[in-house]
Amino acid sequence: MAVLCKCTKCGNQCEIDWKEGVKCPVCSSSAIYPIVKVDSNGTGLANMKHSSIETVLKKNKEKIIVYSLIAVIALSWLVLFLRMPSRKGVRSTQEQTAASMKGMQLYECSSCKYTFYAPMGDINVRCLRCGKERGQPLFKCRNCGTVFSTDEKGKIFCPSCESENVEGFYTK
Repeated sequence: MAVLCKCTKCGNQCEIDWKEGVKCPVCSSSAIYPIVKVDSNGTGLANMKHSSIETVLKKNKEKIIVYSLIAVIALSWLVLFLRMPSRKGVRSTQEQTAASMKGMQLYECSSCKYTFYAPMGDINVRCLRCGKERGQPLFKCRNCGTVFSTDEKGKIFCPSCESENVEGFYTK
């Protein structure tokens, strides 16, 4: 922005783009200053209609700090919310009551081996302990009594005796 300036060394008046360290275009002196106009109220108004970034930062330092803290807190809450494992309607065994257990199946997490109930037929069951989608339904062999989990579809066979006489752990 062009500002009317005067050099105190040579007396030259000219309009120049005011920057820190500006020199007189005639004598190259650094003793050049903007000419200040005084309005009817007696307050001095420089020709510059905008403030420098440093001035704005000094005046609004407290506001900038407060808004920065608010932004950091909001982003922290957002990150925590997004990192929480989705429970997809599955509750821990302590929260489940006999009435809400209808149509539930016992699952085992293939990662941490935690067992929990989830609605029958769920495809992507998320573990209540570790949060990974590793839930596999538990079955019991009617011939040898082996309890096992599997992600097999269709006919399910006992891994011990290879019988297909198996049943799932369901609630009625």
